[in-house]
Amino acid sequence: MTIDHRQARIVSSALWAAAGDALGWVTEVGLAERVRQPIEWMFRPSRFAPAVLLPAGTYSDDTQLRLAVSRATPGDGGFDVEAFAKIELPVWTSYSLGAGRGTTAAAINLANKKVEWFSNFYGKPNEPGYFAAGGNGAAMRIQPHVWKADPSRAESYASDVLRDAVVTHGHPRGFCGALFHAFCVAHALESAEAPGPEHWAAFVRQLTMIDGLTHADTRLGLSWIRPWQDRFGQTLPAAIANEIELAQDILDRIGSPADYRGVLTATRGFEVETRGAGLNTAIAAAALAHIGRNLSNEETLALAANALGSDTDTIGSMAGAIIGATHPRLPDWPIQDRDYIVAEAIRMARIASGQAAHTFGYSERDVRLGALGPARPVGELWTGSAEKWQWHELHHGQTVLMKLG
Repeated sequence: MTIDHRQARIVSSALWAAAGDALGWVTEVGLAERVRQPIEWMFRPSRFAPAVLLPAGTYSDDTQLRLAVSRATPGDGGFDVEAFAKIELPVWTSYSLGAGRGTTAAAINLANKKVEWFSNFYGKPNEPGYFAAGGNGAAMRIQPHVWKADPSRAESYASDVLRDAVVTHGHPRGFCGALFHAFCVAHALESAEAPGPEHWAAFVRQLTMIDGLTHADTRLGLSWIRPWQDRFGQTLPAAIANEIELAQDILDRIGSPADYRGVLTATRGFEVETRGAGLNTAIAAAALAHIGRNLSNEETLALAANALGSDTDTIGSMAGAIIGATHPRLPDWPIQDRDYIVAEAIRMARIASGQAAHTFGYSERDVRLGALGPARPVGELWTGSAEKWQWHELHHGQTVLMKLG
């Protein structure tokens, strides 16, 4: 694969991931029963907030956190997990849109200076908290680790994916889902095709590498695994074996998928308790991308967005990352911060190719929006009975909806 062609696929992956997020978020919150392209809509950020107009193509926490992971990736290709955990995540709570409870709780806890990224065991005593966090909030954001790496070598990205995931998600369903999705994106980048059922089975078996990755990582091996096993009540290999068994059962029920609603039934994607589960969602997104090989990208993402009662935006976003990587065709839809998303994707591609790439300069290493640099208010000031909200443009090109005062 030439450098230019790899860059084109990474840019396509990033934009289609954002497109799936923007399209599916509208139906997830019940603003429309059916969509074919992103639309503008009114959104209430909090209970006491005014309704704010969101332009067509506005993305949610899926893309916000993906960009946060990208910024925490320095030009040398590493992953600054400290910056991600102690700056990006706490600051993100100031502008998050559509965020899940688990990731939000994790981000809030990380604002405590005594909490480290490898010991973010949030939750009250005698409550599961971190150890029950098996949602898809980690899986949906890990694509930059693959974009910057060699997709033919899992060892070039898997460790960063795991470090990223366990910052917020302590249940194996969450970090196994992150690794499974990473394998899918890598396959799409390397082979120019969405992985099929035979590949999914191989990816599930590869999850056994998590134990080795953990012990090979100084912080995880010394400071995370022992308290995790004590609190979770199982050894890590045993817990991973349970997830592999679950995934194999799901794959058996899916078979060779042709019907997306059947996939959601097999992954329990319509059930409240499991529709946001990390591994389930990653498998559903892979199956959707496989079904979509005979459809346009727009039709594929519309399948996700219009499956009401499922996790429409996250499955669409993750499937978008896979199908976008198979061939470089960019969406015509409006997408919030398109230029900035493209710029970060190009930076990831440059890192992957061994070219010079800049490192994001955090203004201050503390937990304030100022750490991301100056913000300029843009557009209308939305005023409610108790809160005021306004869009702001950050110096690096991202726009965020912020509560004022």
